[in-house]
Amino acid sequence: MDMWQPFNFRGEDIMTFRTLDQLMDTPKGTAFRTFKGVLDQLEEGNDHLRLESGPDAEAIAELKAAGRIYPSSVNVVLLRRPAVAIMFPEPDT
Repeated sequence: MDMWQPFNFRGEDIMTFRTLDQLMDTPKGTAFRTFKGVLDQLEEGNDHLRLESGPDAEAIAELKAAGRIYPSSVNVVLLRRPAVAIMFPEPDT
């Protein structure tokens, strides 16, 4: 399964934990736990972005309204292609 199925958010192709959980049809938190497991291999600002509840409240509200993040999300991680590729590497064929 191709794990890179992004949506455009403010001019950038990204994914969220919720969109990955939905794509994989797994329980809430599955993609987040995978992310935490590879966090030492990722570079914030390059592989992923973090939205903070205060300064990025408008962007977070926009993502919630679109159903792209979980309603309970406070701070949000936006995943770029490199992060998703590290989290879910393509199997060798």
